[in-house]
Amino acid sequence: MNPDLFMAKVAEQAERYDDMFEFLVPLFKTKEHYTPDQRNLFSVAFKQLITPKRTTLRKMKQYEQYRNYSETAGKAMDGYTAVIEARLQKDC
Repeated sequence: MNPDLFMAKVAEQAERYDDMFEFLVPLFKTKEHYTPDQRNLFSVAFKQLITPKRTTLRKMKQYEQYRNYSETAGKAMDGYTAVIEARLQKDC
């Protein structure tokens, strides 16, 4: 078994989806055809990597709609939102 594939499975069991994704990227850059198991691992890793960030952004947008902020707090929220969006963009 490919060491990266093995480590991706270990990372999945440990719920370390960022690491799982990183182990799978080299595998997917070197092959054109993948087994169903490999595609499934990549799908799980990507979904678990992206979903929490998307959820965070949705919650922040909801919070912004229902709260009045001082100028300082508004800038802080905007800055944090930009950080989360940048991380999401990088991962995608």
